[in-house]
Amino acid sequence: MNDTLTYYVVALYGFVESAASNTVTVIVSGVDNADETLIPAALNLTISPNPFSDIAVVRYNLSKTAKVTMQIYNLKGQLVKTLVNDNQSKGEQLAVWEGCDEAGRHLASGIYFLRLNIDGKPEKPHRLVLLK
Repeated sequence: MNDTLTYYVVALYGFVESAASNTVTVIVSGVDNADETLIPAALNLTISPNPFSDIAVVRYNLSKTAKVTMQIYNLKGQLVKTLVNDNQSKGEQLAVWEGCDEAGRHLASGIYFLRLNIDGKPEKPHRLVLLK
């Protein structure tokens, strides 16, 4: 839909009307499919259980096929584990963290952060609590 609209303002004081303001022209054009890129790619991310002692299961939905990177960081901001670094298809996805680092060593109890990047765009970090 394409349209051109013109607006102006008048003030009413009882039965007295002021002069019209300068006009403003607004041109409305159709929405392009390129705007679909503005739709968030990941929805409904859940981590359960949290806190956890053995494994934490991360579930999330992708609205489209995307390059996904999911990493775990400690409180110092150091990368401890990469859970996902791959292209994933649209739909429900699942990742599991056993509370280990890249070398398979069990990590200490504490707070860790999950960072998810979809097509290079970071999502809000999520907190995980590991209890031993």
